Amino acid sequence: MIDTMTEKQMTQTISQEDTAPKGADGSFVSSGDEVPFWRTDIGEKEIATVCETMAKKSFSLGAVTAEMEAEIVRHLDVPYALCTTSGSTALMMGLMAAGVSSGDEVIVPTRTFIATAHAASLLGARVVLVDCRSEETNMDVAEVAKKITPRTKAIMPVHLNGRVCDMAAIRTLAEEHGLAVVEDACQGIFSRADDDYLGTLGDCGCFSFGMVKLVSTGQGGAIVTRDKGLYDKLAAMRNHGVADVVSHTYLMPGHNFKFNDIQASIGLWQARRGPEKAAHVNAIYERYCEGLEGL
Repeated sequence: MIDTMTEKQMTQTISQEDTAPKGADGSFVSSGDEVPFWRTDIGEKEIATVCETMAKKSFSLGAVTAEMEAEIVRHLDVPYALCTTSGSTALMMGLMAAGVSSGDEVIVPTRTFIATAHAASLLGARVVLVDCRSEETNMDVAEVAKKITPRTKAIMPVHLNGRVCDMAAIRTLAEEHGLAVVEDACQGIFSRADDDYLGTLGDCGCFSFGMVKLVSTGQGGAIVTRDKGLYDKLAAMRNHGVADVVSHTYLMPGHNFKFNDIQASIGLWQARRGPEKAAHVNAIYERYCEGLEGL
Protein backbone atom coordinates (compact mmCIF):
# COMPACT_ATOMS: atom_id res chain seq x y z
CA MET A 1 0.00 0.00 0.00
CA ILE A 2 1.37 3.44 -0.95
CA ASP A 3 1.36 5.98 1.86
CA THR A 4 -0.11 9.18 0.45
CA MET A 5 0.82 12.40 2.26
CA THR A 6 -0.32 15.91 1.48
CA GLU A 7 2.27 18.39 0.25
CA LYS A 8 1.85 20.31 3.52
CA GLN A 9 2.52 17.18 5.59
CA MET A 10 5.61 16.37 3.51
CA THR A 11 6.96 19.88 3.94
CA GLN A 12 6.37 19.75 7.68
CA THR A 13 8.11 16.39 7.93
CA ILE A 14 11.14 17.50 5.91
CA SER A 15 11.47 20.77 7.79
CA GLN A 16 11.79 19.07 11.18
CA GLU A 17 15.34 19.59 12.43
CA ASP A 18 15.74 16.01 13.63
CA THR A 19 15.14 14.57 10.16
CA ALA A 20 15.97 17.36 7.70
CA PRO A 21 19.07 16.94 5.53
CA LYS A 22 21.87 19.43 6.01
CA GLY A 23 23.82 21.32 3.38
CA ALA A 24 27.62 21.50 3.27
CA ASP A 25 27.53 24.67 5.40
CA GLY A 26 25.50 22.97 8.15
CA SER A 27 22.22 24.73 7.31
CA PHE A 28 19.04 22.71 6.96
CA VAL A 29 17.68 22.06 3.48
CA SER A 30 13.92 22.28 3.05
CA SER A 31 11.76 20.89 0.26
CA GLY A 32 11.43 24.37 -1.21
CA ASP A 33 15.17 24.93 -1.55
CA GLU A 34 16.89 24.66 -4.91
CA VAL A 35 19.72 22.13 -4.94
CA PRO A 36 22.84 24.13 -5.84
CA PHE A 37 25.02 23.01 -8.73
CA TRP A 38 28.02 23.77 -6.54
CA ARG A 39 28.63 24.88 -2.96
CA THR A 40 32.14 26.32 -2.94
CA ASP A 41 33.69 26.27 0.52
CA ILE A 42 35.12 29.76 1.13
CA GLY A 43 36.37 30.30 4.67
CA GLU A 44 37.22 33.22 6.91
CA LYS A 45 40.94 33.02 6.04
CA GLU A 46 40.20 33.54 2.35
CA ILE A 47 38.04 36.58 3.14
CA ALA A 48 40.61 38.07 5.51
CA THR A 49 43.48 37.63 3.05
CA VAL A 50 41.48 39.23 0.23
CA CYS A 51 40.91 42.26 2.48
CA GLU A 52 44.61 42.44 3.38
CA THR A 53 45.63 42.22 -0.27
CA MET A 54 43.20 44.94 -1.30
CA ALA A 55 44.38 47.16 1.56
CA LYS A 56 47.90 46.85 0.15
CA LYS A 57 46.53 47.73 -3.32
CA SER A 58 48.08 44.55 -4.67
CA PHE A 59 45.64 44.03 -7.52
CA SER A 60 47.73 42.26 -10.17
CA LEU A 61 50.29 39.47 -10.41
CA GLY A 62 52.52 39.66 -7.35
CA ALA A 63 53.70 38.18 -4.08
CA VAL A 64 50.43 36.46 -3.13
CA THR A 65 50.28 34.69 -6.50
CA ALA A 66 53.85 33.52 -5.94
CA GLU A 67 52.80 32.24 -2.51
CA MET A 68 49.90 30.31 -4.03
CA GLU A 69 52.19 28.84 -6.68
CA ALA A 70 54.55 27.72 -3.91
CA GLU A 71 51.65 25.90 -2.22
CA ILE A 72 50.80 24.10 -5.47
CA VAL A 73 54.45 23.10 -5.89
CA ARG A 74 54.58 21.81 -2.32
CA HIS A 75 51.36 19.80 -2.43
CA LEU A 76 51.81 18.30 -5.90
CA ASP A 77 55.52 17.59 -5.38
CA VAL A 78 56.48 19.25 -8.65
CA PRO A 79 59.23 21.90 -9.01
CA TYR A 80 57.45 24.56 -11.08
CA ALA A 81 53.94 26.02 -11.18
CA LEU A 82 52.41 29.08 -12.84
CA CYS A 83 48.93 30.45 -12.16
CA THR A 84 47.03 31.89 -15.09
CA THR A 85 43.58 33.13 -16.10
CA SER A 86 41.89 29.73 -16.51
CA GLY A 87 42.42 26.04 -17.08
CA SER A 88 41.55 26.67 -20.73
CA THR A 89 44.37 29.22 -20.97
CA ALA A 90 46.75 26.79 -19.29
CA LEU A 91 45.95 24.16 -21.94
CA MET A 92 46.64 26.62 -24.76
CA MET A 93 49.88 27.78 -23.11
CA GLY A 94 51.04 24.16 -22.87
CA LEU A 95 50.46 23.67 -26.59
CA MET A 96 52.08 27.01 -27.45
CA ALA A 97 55.16 26.03 -25.45
CA ALA A 98 55.26 22.76 -27.43
CA GLY A 99 55.37 24.77 -30.65
CA VAL A 100 51.91 23.81 -31.87
CA SER A 101 50.78 26.04 -34.74
CA SER A 102 48.79 26.08 -37.97
CA GLY A 103 48.96 22.80 -39.88
CA ASP A 104 49.92 20.67 -36.87
CA GLU A 105 47.74 17.93 -35.42
CA VAL A 106 46.86 17.44 -31.76
CA ILE A 107 45.31 14.20 -30.48
CA VAL A 108 42.35 14.74 -28.12
CA PRO A 109 39.91 12.21 -26.58
CA THR A 110 36.25 12.23 -27.61
CA ARG A 111 35.12 12.39 -23.99
CA THR A 112 36.20 15.72 -22.49
CA PHE A 113 35.11 19.34 -22.07
CA ILE A 114 35.35 21.34 -25.29
CA ALA A 115 38.16 23.53 -23.90
CA THR A 116 40.62 20.71 -24.65
CA ALA A 117 39.82 20.89 -28.36
CA HIS A 118 39.57 24.70 -28.35
CA ALA A 119 43.14 24.99 -27.05
CA ALA A 120 44.40 23.30 -30.21
CA SER A 121 41.97 24.79 -32.71
CA LEU A 122 42.62 28.38 -31.57
CA LEU A 123 46.28 27.85 -32.47
CA GLY A 124 45.28 26.73 -35.96
CA ALA A 125 45.98 23.05 -35.33
CA ARG A 126 43.77 20.20 -36.49
CA VAL A 127 42.01 18.40 -33.64
CA VAL A 128 42.30 14.62 -34.12
CA LEU A 129 39.73 12.79 -32.00
CA VAL A 130 40.31 9.33 -30.54
CA ASP A 131 37.76 7.08 -28.86
CA CYS A 132 37.76 6.36 -25.14
CA ARG A 133 37.63 3.04 -23.32
CA SER A 134 34.07 2.37 -22.19
CA GLU A 135 35.11 1.00 -18.80
CA GLU A 136 37.45 3.88 -17.94
CA THR A 137 36.12 6.87 -19.95
CA ASN A 138 39.72 7.84 -20.83
CA MET A 139 41.50 7.84 -24.20
CA ASP A 140 42.29 4.45 -25.68
CA VAL A 141 46.08 4.41 -26.18
CA ALA A 142 45.77 1.77 -28.92
CA GLU A 143 43.55 4.20 -30.86
CA VAL A 144 46.05 7.02 -30.26
CA ALA A 145 48.78 4.99 -31.93
CA LYS A 146 46.59 4.58 -35.04
CA LYS A 147 46.03 8.35 -35.37
CA ILE A 148 49.68 9.52 -35.25
CA THR A 149 50.89 11.07 -38.52
CA PRO A 150 53.97 13.12 -39.53
CA ARG A 151 51.94 16.24 -38.65
CA THR A 152 51.12 15.12 -35.09
CA LYS A 153 52.68 17.50 -32.57
CA ALA A 154 51.09 16.68 -29.22
CA ILE A 155 48.87 14.29 -27.27
CA MET A 156 46.40 15.68 -24.72
CA PRO A 157 45.35 12.96 -22.24
CA VAL A 158 42.35 14.05 -20.15
CA HIS A 159 41.99 12.76 -16.58
CA LEU A 160 38.22 13.22 -16.62
CA ASN A 161 36.96 13.91 -13.08
CA GLY A 162 40.25 12.57 -11.72
CA ARG A 163 40.15 9.22 -13.55
CA VAL A 164 43.70 8.17 -14.39
CA CYS A 165 44.84 7.79 -18.00
CA ASP A 166 47.47 5.18 -18.88
CA MET A 167 50.28 7.73 -18.71
CA ALA A 168 53.10 5.18 -18.93
CA ALA A 169 51.82 3.95 -22.29
CA ILE A 170 51.12 7.49 -23.51
CA ARG A 171 54.62 8.68 -22.56
CA THR A 172 56.22 5.69 -24.29
CA LEU A 173 54.24 6.41 -27.45
CA ALA A 174 55.09 10.13 -27.29
CA GLU A 175 58.80 9.45 -26.87
CA GLU A 176 58.83 7.06 -29.82
CA HIS A 177 57.37 9.75 -32.09
CA GLY A 178 58.88 12.89 -30.53
CA LEU A 179 55.53 14.28 -29.34
CA ALA A 180 54.67 16.62 -26.48
CA VAL A 181 52.30 15.42 -23.75
CA VAL A 182 50.05 18.16 -22.33
CA GLU A 183 47.94 16.70 -19.51
CA ASP A 184 44.42 18.04 -19.08
CA ALA A 185 43.97 17.53 -15.34
CA CYS A 186 41.60 20.49 -15.05
CA GLN A 187 39.05 18.30 -13.25
CA GLY A 188 41.61 16.25 -11.34
CA ILE A 189 43.74 18.35 -9.02
CA PHE A 190 44.98 16.29 -6.03
CA SER A 191 44.03 13.03 -7.77
CA ARG A 192 46.85 10.49 -7.79
CA ALA A 193 48.26 7.80 -10.05
CA ASP A 194 50.24 5.45 -7.80
CA ASP A 195 52.76 7.76 -6.09
CA ASP A 196 52.43 10.77 -8.41
CA TYR A 197 49.72 13.38 -8.85
CA LEU A 198 47.82 13.74 -12.11
CA GLY A 199 49.15 16.65 -14.11
CA THR A 200 52.76 15.95 -13.11
CA LEU A 201 53.28 12.98 -15.45
CA GLY A 202 53.53 14.70 -18.84
CA ASP A 203 55.68 17.52 -20.18
CA CYS A 204 53.25 19.83 -18.43
CA GLY A 205 49.91 19.54 -16.67
CA CYS A 206 46.96 21.92 -16.51
CA PHE A 207 44.43 22.61 -13.75
CA SER A 208 41.27 24.69 -13.44
CA PHE A 209 40.17 26.82 -10.48
CA GLY A 210 36.64 27.41 -11.76
CA MET A 211 33.58 27.54 -9.50
CA VAL A 212 32.90 23.78 -9.52
CA LYS A 213 36.49 22.69 -8.99
CA LEU A 214 38.06 21.28 -5.83
CA VAL A 215 40.34 24.33 -5.57
CA SER A 216 38.33 27.36 -6.64
CA THR A 217 39.09 31.05 -7.16
CA GLY A 218 35.95 31.73 -9.23
CA GLN A 219 37.98 31.69 -12.43
CA GLY A 220 41.63 30.78 -12.91
CA GLY A 221 43.98 27.92 -13.56
CA ALA A 222 47.56 26.71 -13.33
CA ILE A 223 50.16 24.88 -15.38
CA VAL A 224 52.91 22.79 -13.79
CA THR A 225 56.08 21.17 -15.15
CA ARG A 226 59.30 19.47 -14.10
CA ASP A 227 61.26 21.10 -16.94
CA LYS A 228 63.07 24.35 -16.03
CA GLY A 229 63.44 25.40 -19.68
CA LEU A 230 59.73 24.87 -20.28
CA TYR A 231 58.88 26.79 -17.11
CA ASP A 232 60.97 29.78 -18.23
CA LYS A 233 59.23 29.75 -21.60
CA LEU A 234 55.78 29.62 -19.95
CA ALA A 235 56.68 32.40 -17.51
CA ALA A 236 57.65 34.70 -20.38
CA MET A 237 54.62 33.69 -22.43
CA ARG A 238 52.32 34.62 -19.53
CA ASN A 239 53.49 38.25 -19.79
CA HIS A 240 53.59 38.96 -23.55
CA GLY A 241 56.81 36.98 -24.01
CA VAL A 242 58.86 39.25 -21.76
CA ALA A 243 61.66 37.58 -19.81
CA ASP A 244 62.64 40.72 -17.93
CA VAL A 245 60.04 43.44 -17.41
CA VAL A 246 62.77 46.02 -16.67
CA SER A 247 64.86 45.52 -19.83
CA HIS A 248 61.85 44.39 -21.92
CA THR A 249 63.69 41.44 -23.43
CA TYR A 250 61.12 39.71 -25.61
CA LEU A 251 61.79 35.99 -26.06
CA MET A 252 58.68 34.89 -27.97
CA PRO A 253 55.08 35.81 -28.79
CA GLY A 254 52.94 35.83 -25.68
CA HIS A 255 49.83 37.38 -24.23
CA ASN A 256 48.42 38.77 -21.00
CA PHE A 257 47.84 35.41 -19.31
CA LYS A 258 48.57 36.80 -15.84
CA PHE A 259 46.77 35.76 -12.66
CA ASN A 260 46.17 38.33 -9.88
CA ASP A 261 46.77 38.58 -6.16
CA ILE A 262 43.10 39.08 -5.25
CA GLN A 263 42.15 35.67 -6.66
CA ALA A 264 45.37 34.20 -5.25
CA SER A 265 44.28 35.38 -1.79
CA ILE A 266 41.43 32.88 -2.10
CA GLY A 267 43.40 30.20 -3.94
CA LEU A 268 46.24 30.24 -1.43
CA TRP A 269 43.97 28.85 1.29
CA GLN A 270 42.04 26.64 -1.11
CA ALA A 271 45.32 24.97 -2.12
CA ARG A 272 46.41 24.61 1.50
CA ARG A 273 43.17 22.79 2.28
CA GLY A 274 43.40 20.73 -0.92
CA PRO A 275 44.19 17.37 0.70
CA GLU A 276 41.43 17.90 3.25
CA LYS A 277 38.95 18.80 0.49
CA ALA A 278 40.01 15.77 -1.56
CA ALA A 279 39.48 13.49 1.44
CA HIS A 280 35.98 14.94 1.89
CA VAL A 281 35.06 14.30 -1.76
CA ASN A 282 36.48 10.76 -1.59
CA ALA A 283 34.40 10.07 1.53
CA ILE A 284 31.25 11.13 -0.34
CA TYR A 285 32.25 8.90 -3.26
CA GLU A 286 32.63 5.93 -0.91
CA ARG A 287 29.15 6.57 0.51
CA TYR A 288 27.71 6.33 -2.98
CA CYS A 289 29.69 3.15 -3.70
CA GLU A 290 28.41 1.52 -0.53
CA GLY A 291 24.84 2.68 -1.00
CA LEU A 292 24.65 1.58 -4.63
CA GLU A 293 26.47 -1.73 -4.19
CA GLY A 294 24.60 -4.55 -5.86
CA LEU A 295 22.42 -2.33 -8.03
